[in-house]
Amino acid sequence: LRPATLRGLLRWWWRTMHAAHLDRTALRKLETVVWGDAENGGALAVSVEGGVRPAAKPFDFKDRFRPKREFAQAHDLESARNTTQGLFYGSYGMDEGKGRRHYVEPGSRWTVTLMARKGRLPDGDRRVEAAEILGQGEAALWLLCRHGGIGSKARKGFGSFADVEVPDIATIEDCKRRGAAFRRVAGVAERSGAAATSSSLEGMIPLEVETPWKDWWFAIDQLGFAAQAFARENAHQDDKAALGLPRQIHGPRNQPMGHQDRDKHRPPKRLSAGGRQRHAAPVHYHLSPRADGALTIRMTAFPSPALPDIGTSRRVLGDLCARLESELAERKKRHTNRGVRAPKPAGVPPGPDADTPAAAGALPKSGEPVDAVLLDEKTKKGGWKARHEPSGLQGPIQNTAAVPGDSAPGSRVNLVVASINPRAIAFRWPTARDDGSTGSGGRSRPGRGSRRPGRGRGG
Repeated sequence: LRPATLRGLLRWWWRTMHAAHLDRTALRKLETVVWGDAENGGALAVSVEGGVRPAAKPFDFKDRFRPKREFAQAHDLESARNTTQGLFYGSYGMDEGKGRRHYVEPGSRWTVTLMARKGRLPDGDRRVEAAEILGQGEAALWLLCRHGGIGSKARKGFGSFADVEVPDIATIEDCKRRGAAFRRVAGVAERSGAAATSSSLEGMIPLEVETPWKDWWFAIDQLGFAAQAFARENAHQDDKAALGLPRQIHGPRNQPMGHQDRDKHRPPKRLSAGGRQRHAAPVHYHLSPRADGALTIRMTAFPSPALPDIGTSRRVLGDLCARLESELAERKKRHTNRGVRAPKPAGVPPGPDADTPAAAGALPKSGEPVDAVLLDEKTKKGGWKARHEPSGLQGPIQNTAAVPGDSAPGSRVNLVVASINPRAIAFRWPTARDDGSTGSGGRSRPGRGSRRPGRGRGG
């Protein structure tokens, strides 16, 4: 994480506080006070110090069009049917050829320091106190950490920072008030009645959905499916330009393919807006962990007068917001028992409350007897699954036919570890060969039922 990268993102989010109130000239003057330009240094400095950072890993989880088996098992992913996998829909281009991207897992940490001095408008003697400058940097950081992201596919939910606490800022309205106060102090003339020409907090369309999911890969997969559902419903529509460019409809070839109706086929059309064929997506997805480790999904959409006009942009983004809300609600009902375990961030020392194997002790070894809980969820072939509570790992019971017929979900049982790694586990119901090592011989102990793992660690 380089200071220049973070500074650029803070500058972008800072602009959203003022874009609806100033014309381009006035906005540039005010921006120069805080962030500087080619001729003037800004009054706000940003420094970054590295903290806990595991090694970057290649984004390499595809087996053609499906998630790799081990990755899918570790994160409860179901292979898509008749559609693109949600995770791959949101991360398109991350693993293309030699340009494969890398990532670090949640748990990575940096220390960011904001330092301010007095500022002055470039064409006047009016000065702005350092405290006012610092307040602008704090507001920009709050917005970035709550609604934005950094790095590849930052607008698709990747690169989301955990929420930060800033004094006197708890809502978007607090950011708007801080922006208004700064404009008064700086003495810039505000405009009225004109629509913002760039992203602004006044025009934003927000959505916030609390989920039971603690696995960030699973959550992004579900978000990708939801966003894709809206895109498919609006296939072949010119209005899809409102979702950002480049974008192509119809086709995919000039001539119909074997399964396409020749009379209905239309050659591919590349959408544009005002003659432009590239425009950043106006939608920002963000994942944020709550106190219990479960993730909140946020969508922040900024209607754009260039995609292709402000009316169309507002309508399409409003429809997207409604569709995402309903689709995610349905997916929460369908997957209440999936993605609820936070995976251990590899290479990141856990905190005292982290829901990881390291927080509860070493992982058991293959062949070792363990206590476990039988789960409601079954394997694809109808076999039993169980969870090793100290680590939170869950997996199949390989010799599921040996499980007594009167066993019930939620029962606590003694099992033998058949195989294990930091991401996955498989069990075996104790048999005669395990006598003397398991103690209770695999008897179930009805009791409190299964419980959710403890608090997870957000990143």
